[in-house]
Formats: sequence, C-alpha cells, structure tokens
Amino acid sequence: MSELCPGSTSQYTDEQRRAACAEYLIKGNARAVARALNIPERTIYDWKDQEWWHTLSITIRKQTEDRITSELDQIIERAHRETLDRLDNGDVQLVKGADGYEERRVPIKGKDAATIAAIAVDKRQILLNKPTSISGKAEGLTDLMAQFERLARESRERSEKVVSEQ
Repeated sequence: MSELCPGSTSQYTDEQRRAACAEYLIKGNARAVARALNIPERTIYDWKDQEWWHTLSITIRKQTEDRITSELDQIIERAHRETLDRLDNGDVQLVKGADGYEERRVPIKGKDAATIAAIAVDKRQILLNKPTSISGKAEGLTDLMAQFERLARESRERSEKVVSEQ
C-alpha cells in the first residue's frame, strides 16, 4: 500500500514517486524526469497536480536546505580553524633544503592579518545586526538638521520683526 497515495492501485511505488519528485526539483523538466526514470511524461504531469507531490516537494527542499546548511557550516568551521592556525603558527611554505623541499612555517604578512581582521569584524557586525562601515548618511542628517535649525531661526526672526513693526 502507498503512503503517499493511500488507496492507489498504481503500478508505481512510493520510491519511484519520491525519485520523480526529487528529480523534478533538480531538473525542473517533466520530460527529462520521464526519460531518466522511465516513467511516462503524462504520469509526471499528473503527479505534479497531486497534494502529495506538493507536500513531498516541501519536505525534499527542506531536507536539501538542511544538508547544504550543515555542509556550509562545516566549511566555515574548517576555514576558521585553518585561519586561526595560520595566525598562530604562520603559513606553510616549501623551502628548498639540502635534502630536498621541506615545509616551514613563516609568519603571515601584516596586510594579510589586517585583511583577516577586517573581514572578521565585518562578519561579526553583520551577525550582530550592526553597521559594517561608516557612511556619509550621519553627516547628511547632521547637515539637514543644521539647515532646519537655521530656517527655524530665520522664521522666528522674521516673525519678531513683523510683530515689532506693528
């Protein structure tokens, strides 16, 4: 009995339906899915209109998103470890010696350390939902406020002049 299509008498298994849905999410083309899985194209189109297809699509997308997020987290973690190692112990360089080439640690260059620090600060600011750079907007607002104050002062002076002339 089918979990995806209870009461179905179809010749296709739930695994074939899942495979078709997953292939469609990757290829976005019913004809390509039909060829790849040897299922009639019309069947793929019919399945796409079913509620189980929509539900399964959401599940597959979420699983894929979770897997990719996990893999990206691993990449970030490894890159951070390597960066910390280079900051602490220097870069690995191949140096020609009497017995051939050997690896030697050399301190990283100052500009590389500064770049690493700048990127790390920017990323931390983004994570904390804070600005990553100083922009001219604050100065623009300060200038605008000064203009409003000047206009208000001039308006008061004109009003006082009119009142004193009466």
